[in-house]
Amino acid sequence: MRNFKLTIAYDGTDFHGWQIQKSKPTVQGEIVSVLRRLTQEDTQLLGAGRTDAGVHALGQVGSFRTQSALSALEFHRAINALLPPTIRIVAVEETGRISVRAGRRKGRFTVTGSIGESGAATAVALCAALSVSAG
Repeated sequence: MRNFKLTIAYDGTDFHGWQIQKSKPTVQGEIVSVLRRLTQEDTQLLGAGRTDAGVHALGQVGSFRTQSALSALEFHRAINALLPPTIRIVAVEETGRISVRAGRRKGRFTVTGSIGESGAATAVALCAALSVSAG
């Protein structure tokens, strides 16, 4: 099995957070759907953290394992081609096996710009810019 790391940016306005929820659109759910379509495998996506409904991200990290022969560059292009424009894969790297340890962690978050409409507009603009540059 091969392991890939994804760096993800998204505008969370239309999503009910990162983590998959029944009958609600989530960022993780959108990406998993695309990965399963590309790999034809029951692919799981592990996230380095979670976000709440409506929250945006510029560098969310996730990883998945696959037997697919696709390269990191092929995954990068294919995933972005199939995702909605509000979610962009910024980078894809093939990595060694990642060990995940659960536990309580303190995080540091940086918020730039203002909260509200302009914050959402910034995330949308970033996703649009990433979409053009990843082309």
